[in-house]
Amino acid sequence: MLIFFTAFVSSVGLANAVPILYGVTDSGQFGTLNLNTNSFSLISTLGFVPYGLVPAPNGFFTLTSTGEFASISYAGVASNIGDTGLGLLSNDTAEIGSTVYVIDTNDNLYTVNAASGALTLVGSTGITPVSAANVASGDYDDTFQGANGNLYYSQDQGGGPATLYHINTSTGAATPVGSTLSGLEAAISLGGTDYVFQTNGSSPTFSEEYTLNLGTGATSGGTTITGGTALYGVVAAAPEPASFALAGIGIAVCAFRSLRRRDAR
Repeated sequence: MLIFFTAFVSSVGLANAVPILYGVTDSGQFGTLNLNTNSFSLISTLGFVPYGLVPAPNGFFTLTSTGEFASISYAGVASNIGDTGLGLLSNDTAEIGSTVYVIDTNDNLYTVNAASGALTLVGSTGITPVSAANVASGDYDDTFQGANGNLYYSQDQGGGPATLYHINTSTGAATPVGSTLSGLEAAISLGGTDYVFQTNGSSPTFSEEYTLNLGTGATSGGTTITGGTALYGVVAAAPEPASFALAGIGIAVCAFRSLRRRDAR
């Protein structure tokens, strides 16, 4: 009975554990994000501008502003995996399951070989590409995320209006969902709620957190994130293997003690 009780408590504890959020910023900061306090805590400075952040087996994947596909450890150590070939056309990364997607400023959708950084073209989204002038000046904003098994993308450029799209992962074709808030640069879905982060300010920039309706594009809220510059990627880390190992050890110890007591009788 003790064995089953311990197993139950351990599994419930793991299932209900609040996920640790990690984020990267437009100044190359990597750290943790606390949505209860709306604060960012710095772990390291990467040395490059990261475009998006998605889970990897031992940390995270990201895309650099020069087209390199890179990994980031939980300790904030970045390692180059390979060149995607996009160069300054790099835009953003998203993930569904174990498949990593990249979208470029020409609004083409690709899948990524996570071992090499090599891209495979899925297709054109059909969205108006970011103009060469706006690519050069950085005068465009976007979010790219996997949520509920679907890909969503929002874009605005030159200070114009923003649109939220649903993207077909088989063809790359984008279907407009609706108008949305401009200036969005990061997004994450948690417990049925989608959070987006709008870039504001200059020298330094900062993020405002909103909730997003993925069915309409409508946003609500508006809370300032403190402690870091504007967020360019946010992701929930999976429970580290050590957590499961500790739970397993605890269950095993209880089982061993129970068996010893039975033998003693």
